[in-house]
Amino acid sequence: MAQLAFHPVGLNAQVQALFSLLQLEVEEVRILGISGTRGIGRTTLARALYHRIANQFDRSCFVMNVKDISSLEGLLKMQETLFGDNLCDGDSEFCNNVHEVINFMRSKLNNKRVLLVFDDVVGLSEPMSHLIKALNLGLGSRVILIPRHKETLIGDLCSNIYEARALNDDQALKLFSWNAFRERYPKNDYRMLSNCFTSFSKGLPLVLIVMGSFLSGKSVKEWQRAFDRLKEISQEDVHDILRIVIDGLEANERTIFLDIACFLNGYDKEVIIKSLDQCSVYATSGIEILAQKLLICIDDNNNIWMHDLLQEMGRRIVIQECPENPNKRSRIWCHEDALQVIRQNVGTDCIEGIKLDKVDVEDLIVNADSFKKMKKLRLFKMADHAPHCGPAGHLSEKLWTRFARNNNDMFAFWEALVKQISMFWSRGA
Repeated sequence: MAQLAFHPVGLNAQVQALFSLLQLEVEEVRILGISGTRGIGRTTLARALYHRIANQFDRSCFVMNVKDISSLEGLLKMQETLFGDNLCDGDSEFCNNVHEVINFMRSKLNNKRVLLVFDDVVGLSEPMSHLIKALNLGLGSRVILIPRHKETLIGDLCSNIYEARALNDDQALKLFSWNAFRERYPKNDYRMLSNCFTSFSKGLPLVLIVMGSFLSGKSVKEWQRAFDRLKEISQEDVHDILRIVIDGLEANERTIFLDIACFLNGYDKEVIIKSLDQCSVYATSGIEILAQKLLICIDDNNNIWMHDLLQEMGRRIVIQECPENPNKRSRIWCHEDALQVIRQNVGTDCIEGIKLDKVDVEDLIVNADSFKKMKKLRLFKMADHAPHCGPAGHLSEKLWTRFARNNNDMFAFWEALVKQISMFWSRGA
């Protein structure tokens, strides 16, 4: 997330404190956790340290968006990240069960001095502890964990836990100013309002960066209107603070933002552009604007990432379209909700995008008519495959035709089979 540290105010002191806790001179495997409020800059802090010390290890890797590593799916995702990138020795071997995955990773990392950073870890500490022990890392290895929830660090898993600090008032004003004015301090006409916005941030870099970028280039009157709205919300609710920025987007950028938040976070930029262009969304210019406003970032592998707080905000906006009925929302990303809509044949013309994690093709074939009702559908996603996209109306008709044809073929097959069995028994009689 290099963009988030483009003006690394207050970063160096925390990097040094984190470096001291690692105790690189100690020849043992040490695990360090980074705790703190979400949006406080833990990823930026860890990445800054990673770039500083990575060359002191035999192998190193920064693994982003680590999900539940107690499942095969989670382990396979980690294996792909670890050995499909800079830990790769040219192997393309991937495994089919938990033990095979762990054995494969152990064979690659066995007794090597390794630096691993696991970001956005979801789950409890016990599975992660078992995994790290099973990898049999060499002496001097260091593992840094950044949990989504603090309970991941409970127990004896971590040698030390570093509590990331919020910025003080002076640091917060500088970071806000760099993003709003591209200068160290605010312009005179904006100084009082800058202090007001800064006080609302609670020293969270994410809020300061996003809000500053949002206000950049706007008039004093526009700043005042934004702050008047800000005063109406709770200072404790970061989501509502970020909501002001999302609501200020133009329609095209807002569409792209919500599509990424619900379906496409972590995907290759060119895949996203190609997919969204097919459904009459101006993706190239829209992604550029979102990146300028630091609502997304593009990593060295050309993948687009959105901070999990911003992703949550985007998904909350969609849920608020109709809290009770998922079939009346513009986007459905929860597998259970999507399956319910398809099985109960309750698709509506509200639905623009729908995602299924685990695909039962028979469900899609038998319930093909549900797609016909989704007249505004333009994005359909199955598991981790690239999304199927098309103009509203055209895609729903295309999906209905595909699955309905298979439905007819399936019934024709069973009819023919039943007929053959009946003839067989009649001859036998």
